[in-house]
Amino acid sequence: MRYIRHMDFPLPTDRATTAVHAPGEGPGYWAGAPCARLQPDGTWVIAYRVRHGHDGTDETVVAVSEDGEHLHTVVALEETRWNAMGMERPAILAHLALRQPGRAWIAEDAARKIVGFVLGREGRMATSLGPVVADNEAVALALIAKAAASAPGPFIIDVPVAHRAVRTWLEGQGATNPRGYMRMTLGEAKGLDDPSHVFALAGPELG
Repeated sequence: MRYIRHMDFPLPTDRATTAVHAPGEGPGYWAGAPCARLQPDGTWVIAYRVRHGHDGTDETVVAVSEDGEHLHTVVALEETRWNAMGMERPAILAHLALRQPGRAWIAEDAARKIVGFVLGREGRMATSLGPVVADNEAVALALIAKAAASAPGPFIIDVPVAHRAVRTWLEGQGATNPRGYMRMTLGEAKGLDDPSHVFALAGPELG
């Protein structure tokens, strides 16, 4: 479980340094778009993207640092992992982690590779669980069960229609379907991510 709390963010100075260099030379090679958070112990958690040319594979890197300049990689996730679109999401994920830190869990395999995560947030009538992103259904169900048992209910979870087995499991635990949830698109717009790894959505108000 990862706990994060708000800290005062220091103002920048006129001293600048390059913490991460581009992986190569030429168009489309860069490293940047960072999101940084100061931890209670004074260290930094930094997330940034690396692009390997216009035709290469992008990756998102999470690193830790004692001074914000010398980074030590914790995990690097290629865009092919969970078939996710390479959009910037650290800010919204950090926001959700702060909303309900007791519902924030990650799943790792025997090699300590991250195979899924779940977040949650408080609502007017119930706590919302989601997003839930995982390698497979078994991991997703374990994360949902862990998050649901982490604090008193009730809770609501938006499960895509494609994941019928998850819906069946939830109904077996006593869950009901109080409402529908339909996205609207213009024309034949495709989704940004592969839905097969998204077992629960972040919620309608978050898009």
